[in-house]
Amino acid sequence: MGYEIEFKLIDIKDINKIQCVEETEGLFGDDVKVVCRHDITDEYCKTIMQRAMTRIAIECEWRYIGCTERIGHHEFEVSGLVNKYIVIFQQDTYEWNVQLTVEIGYKNSCHKSEQSYDAFLEKLKLAIKNSMVRDWYKCVWISDSQSLWLSREVYSEIYMAENELRAFVSKVMIDNFGAEWHDRPEFSKLSASIELNADNVKRNVPNFANIDVNLYTVTLEGLMDTVQSDIYILTPCHLIQKFKRELKVKFFQQPNWIK
Repeated sequence: MGYEIEFKLIDIKDINKIQCVEETEGLFGDDVKVVCRHDITDEYCKTIMQRAMTRIAIECEWRYIGCTERIGHHEFEVSGLVNKYIVIFQQDTYEWNVQLTVEIGYKNSCHKSEQSYDAFLEKLKLAIKNSMVRDWYKCVWISDSQSLWLSREVYSEIYMAENELRAFVSKVMIDNFGAEWHDRPEFSKLSASIELNADNVKRNVPNFANIDVNLYTVTLEGLMDTVQSDIYILTPCHLIQKFKRELKVKFFQQPNWIK
């Protein structure tokens, strides 16, 4: 079955959490002690699941199904308010380092997880991860359908906001400074970026060959820099002097109540 969540814990800090060491006498009853290691990963996984259920703080049931499919494959079932989930802890070893792969999925394979965000699944994965991550030196995230769903929603909103900002900047600047506003000295950095990217866009998208794509090539960072830029306007000296005189008269004019 396909799993919605998969992450891997690598190199446990305390091997005694998953192995029990026992000393026994030698075969011939002499003083030689034999050290035997017994795998107790199943008990460790049960402890993790118990911690995780406490962290979730939502009424749900869970049970240990057993070591299924092969050695080190520990399977649990979690019953949420709506769906049932399968949690797998798969133990492996690579170059003497113990690894534990955690996989979480729906017990009902017909569930279309890509169409909706599952808040319980999100809490379940974080509860399991947070319950065990400190026991290991490294945690590697492999796949996560919930994060993918969230990123689609978030990037969609960012894309819409970016396009609205791009339209706003384009309209204001063209209306006030003309179509070649980006050639002003204040926007030299922006102009260089446009010159670098515009040809690539037209080359990759032939339909844009006869369209001004200057602002289309600007990143969100470039748009924000444009919005925050200081625009300098060259004003004739006689207009500046006139403005100063008007300002002085207005500033020093006595109010009517003093007169």
